[in-house]
Amino acid sequence: EHAGIVDAIIDGDAARAEAAMKAHLEGSLGRYRALLRSGAR
Repeated sequence: EHAGIVDAIIDGDAARAEAAMKAHLEGSLGRYRALLRSGAR
């Protein structure tokens, strides 16, 4: 995920960087929610 964000920034593609960052944040949120629901802290 991070590589996709960085690549888009390097390429100067703001729309792609924004989309990659949004996907990354949504994925992170889902992973954290799952972790918290599993009781692991």
